[in-house]
Amino acid sequence: MLERSRPNHDDRPPQDLTAASRGQFDPAPAPIPLSRAVVKFLLTPSQFKLDLPNGDTVMARQAASCLLAPAIGDTVLVHIAADDSYILAVLERSAARTAELGVPDATDVTLSVAGRLNLSAQTVGLAAGAIEILSKTLLLAGESLTSRFRRMTETVSDKISSARSLTATFHNRTTLVKEVDMLEARMQVQTVETVSTHNSEIALITASRDIRLDGERVSVG
Repeated sequence: MLERSRPNHDDRPPQDLTAASRGQFDPAPAPIPLSRAVVKFLLTPSQFKLDLPNGDTVMARQAASCLLAPAIGDTVLVHIAADDSYILAVLERSAARTAELGVPDATDVTLSVAGRLNLSAQTVGLAAGAIEILSKTLLLAGESLTSRFRRMTETVSDKISSARSLTATFHNRTTLVKEVDMLEARMQVQTVETVSTHNSEIALITASRDIRLDGERVSVG
């Protein structure tokens, strides 16, 4: 009579129950302490006093990644920590407030893109101690252009100007041409109230028809 073989439980791989038997498991990560808050006071340009939903208050600084500067009354997202708290983002703001963008405590800021950078607004205002524009080509186009400077220096290699009409008014004008000064016009009219003087080593006046000298007294030679 054949005997049925019994399964040998000793052949199963041993299970490591040491950690479970001792109750040792990795603790779950603590939740990130994030909360909504309302800006109550501005202590410094980058430090604020916030009201939390539970009624507590917290002092927080504007994070470097929060480019929109918080204002009083804004609803913000704040990271609360024991040593320091940071405003991560501005969630809600009244539309009537002016938005101010900037990096807290940054001395220099560089904006760089690989393609085209477009800036569009009804009015653009620039205020700085010095403005530098370096470009291979520069295009200015518009309906009108007004420039007001106390002193202006312009240096170009070649300059071409084209206008339908040109009007210039000066208190004094000095023009220095080191080589050749040429004027070509269909008609030229000069009006001098007092004295007109022309000095040259050789002077030539050529007319195809008439040359007229009219005055109370004409002296030649």
